[in-house]
Order: sequence, then C-alpha cells, then structure tokens
Amino acid sequence: MLRPQLPLNALRAFEAAARHQNLTRAADELCVSQAALSHQIKALEERLGTVLFQRLPRGVALTDEGAALLPVLSEAFDRIGLSLDRLAGGEAREVLNLGVVGTFATGWLLPRLPAFAAAHPDIISHLHPQQPRRSARRGTGRGDPFWRRRLARRDLHAAVVHAVRAGLRARAGAGAAAAA
Repeated sequence: MLRPQLPLNALRAFEAAARHQNLTRAADELCVSQAALSHQIKALEERLGTVLFQRLPRGVALTDEGAALLPVLSEAFDRIGLSLDRLAGGEAREVLNLGVVGTFATGWLLPRLPAFAAAHPDIISHLHPQQPRRSARRGTGRGDPFWRRRLARRDLHAAVVHAVRAGLRARAGAGAAAAA
C-alpha cells in the first residue's frame, strides 16, 4: 500500500500535547521548544484542514476532530513502541513461509495450524498455495522417500520447529559475532 508522506513529528507533537493537555509539558517530553511544538501542530492542522485544539489561557482543549484522532494515534504509537521493545529484547517473531498444494493445506495442514500457533506464538506462518510438481505427485523414481511416505503429525511438527529454531540460533550467532 502506498502511503503519502506521513508527518510523524507533527503527529507525535499532537499526541503528546493532547495527552498532557499542555503544550509546555508536551514540548518537555519531546525535548523541543514550545514554539517548535506549536509550529508542528499548526502545520498538522493546516495539512488536515481542521483545527485540532482550542487554545486556552492555561493549556489546550481538544476539538471534536482532535478527540477523534487522539485514540487512533495513541494506539498506533503504543503498537509501534511494543514492536520496538520486542525487537530490542530479541523477541522478534520468526516468519515461516510454507508453499503447499491446496489439497494438502485444506485436508491436513490447516486443521493442525491452530495447535502449532498456540504451541509456538513466536512463529508467524504464511501459507502460499502452490501447484503440485510432477515429481511430488508421482515420485522421482530415484528413491525419494520424502514424498512417498506419509508424514506423521509429529514428524512435520518436529521438522518445522527444528528448522525455525536452527534459523533463530543462526541469526543469534550472527548477531553476536557482529556485535563482538
């Protein structure tokens, strides 16, 4: 999805000012002057074509438009903060891309995915439908036992977990080596 350039500094300025209901405290939180914060909010209001605050002698009050925007921004910044904390703490979720034939996915894999997701909340699985390859349907004729034998649930589960954990260990090792 293409996004127009988002005025992130102005959005941060608005969110802090709305939360504090005071421009000076918001400016202190963001380590900018009150004039800079006020300028960012004014630029955001001009961009949106609406007034977000009523300026009062002792602080500011949200307009209806500002009150509608605040919870959306607060939730978005909270989610960004949580994601950054997870990354900084090494808790990033691993992505498992599975290219599967539709009949295998619907008949065998999909019923087992919720249990896998519950057992491994740190792994995000993405299914990509694939057309069956000829060698997978009929066997290669060269003793390829993987496609001929029936996969037991624990075999696939163990294989996937082993592959993902090996990838995580390899990345952790590479990150430690780069940091040293």
